[in-house]
Amino acid sequence: MFGFGQQFDVCANTHPSSRDLSYLNYVENKGQWNDQVLFKTDFRGGNLFVEKSAFTYVFYPKNGIHNHTSGKRKNEHQHQVLNFHALRMDFENAEVGHNVVSEEKQPFYHNYYVGSEKEKWASEVGIFKTVVHKQMYKGIDVKVFGRGNHVRYDFVLEPGADPAQILLKFSGQEKIFLREGKLILKTSVGEIIQEAPYAYQETKNGDVKEIRCRYMLRDNLVTVSILDNYDPTLPLIIDPTLVFSTYTGSLADNWGMSASFDLAGNGYTAGIAFGSGYPLSLGAFQTTFSGPGTYPGGDITLSKFNASGTTLLFSTYLGGDSTDTPQSITVDNNNCLIVLGRTYSPNFPVLNGCYDVVKDLKSDIIVTKFNSGGTALLGSTFIGGSGNDGINIDDDESFLGSLKRNYADDGRGAVHVD
Repeated sequence: MFGFGQQFDVCANTHPSSRDLSYLNYVENKGQWNDQVLFKTDFRGGNLFVEKSAFTYVFYPKNGIHNHTSGKRKNEHQHQVLNFHALRMDFENAEVGHNVVSEEKQPFYHNYYVGSEKEKWASEVGIFKTVVHKQMYKGIDVKVFGRGNHVRYDFVLEPGADPAQILLKFSGQEKIFLREGKLILKTSVGEIIQEAPYAYQETKNGDVKEIRCRYMLRDNLVTVSILDNYDPTLPLIIDPTLVFSTYTGSLADNWGMSASFDLAGNGYTAGIAFGSGYPLSLGAFQTTFSGPGTYPGGDITLSKFNASGTTLLFSTYLGGDSTDTPQSITVDNNNCLIVLGRTYSPNFPVLNGCYDVVKDLKSDIIVTKFNSGGTALLGSTFIGGSGNDGINIDDDESFLGSLKRNYADDGRGAVHVD
């Protein structure tokens, strides 16, 4: 058996003890994302979309989304542009009919109510620690997992499998080259460095034997050349490390906004989370946002924890194409979660028969009610007029004179049930 491993280390100075546990989860696609996406994970500095025969990465701005807030602008109507970069790694000449399986399913799940197209809503979406591409190449599996905050994948070769089958094609980078044995991917948001590969075998008596190897680069195609003889009856591991060295942002850019509890003492939280979608093109791309309280791609996130706060029971994503913000949440006697918030999204998920299903031109208040598992909308409506609703500054008010300066957010509200 032969193994080839790669680690996405986007924080080069991570303390070694943090690498033992992985905070990465691979979320299955049940229709909430593009068809070519099988799983998605968020890592420190971006997202990874796992596909049938490719990995697509989206890297965030160098300093993270949280440093690009409207608080740094003198006027709320000043546009701000964020720069992202998308890379793709194709497994060239992969077996067409290979299977992809998930392992280590987690006890919690996600729900997605994003947009007005009900066929793209998904509930009880599975969360996994490992994804395995069976027979990506003849006799070769690709195992994708995490270590600490890092994405890793291994090539695992059966006895007799030919490692020369492995061929990686990189697309979307500004430049690709080798420097001192390292693979350098230059992007608009910083250099991504794949360290020189380290190969080794564990012998039958438990010793570790290093096997010399190196990258081979032709145009944008990468292979690994084994320089030493190795024991074909033992596993061989090749372990490069990918370093996004310029990124200083957080693992997940999010803001907490509200909290509540139910009669059993379970806790509920509401906030905003930024999540980039599948890139429409590779290379550098931009997102522009402006206006009171807008953040790029911000959706409402709702999570339920057990009474001791030690176990996540579910997380639900709620929103549309623009910014969606929760202001208050509460839970009724049937453990149904009710959300009061504000939206700029014309395609925010509402239900026919509710008070108002058509958004006005500017921001509207939203009220949404979920069942006890967060797996179904029981009611969802817009409330608003022709101006900005659910916000505590007006269109012509300078940022420095608004209540947002005092409250750290630009909208306040409360929802209660009898």
